[in-house]
Amino acid sequence: MRGRIKRSTDVAGGKFVMETGRPNLIHIRYDIDGDETEYGYNGRSGWKRGSKTGLQTLTGNDSLVLQARAAFRNSLWLNAKAEKLKIAPGGFSDVAKRSTNNVLFTTPKGVTIKVYFDRTNGLPLREELGDEAWECGYKFVDGLNVPVHCLMTVGHESYDVDIDDVRFDQKVA
Repeated sequence: MRGRIKRSTDVAGGKFVMETGRPNLIHIRYDIDGDETEYGYNGRSGWKRGSKTGLQTLTGNDSLVLQARAAFRNSLWLNAKAEKLKIAPGGFSDVAKRSTNNVLFTTPKGVTIKVYFDRTNGLPLREELGDEAWECGYKFVDGLNVPVHCLMTVGHESYDVDIDDVRFDQKVA
């Protein structure tokens, strides 16, 4: 997925890229007025790079959360039984004025993601994992519903992400 990103507080913006590859690869990169943030999981280790902080290998809980994010983004945990996930009801709520059924997925390593599914169409409207949350709107592309606009929250900062291009079956560098 490629598109544009804007920070909500000052409307500064730039480019956004998210690449995933099965079984558990992920690469996310965005640039806000020259301040680059990039992170990924290559199947063995997680890493993060910021133009101000440099390159860091993720360890401990940060690494586990990124592994879970990579697995979720690649399969939406449709293979939950094979991955030995615990699935529990997470209650009901509203996201963007839509009623949701919420589900908690917990990995064998203790990382939990809460997914808010739209009660009318079953699409995930919101995902919460670690200090990051995504709320997305969808459109139909190549026979699939894909996100086209997302509100990404990382810690206390919010970003608007507009997806301009979605491609399937591409290689992750």
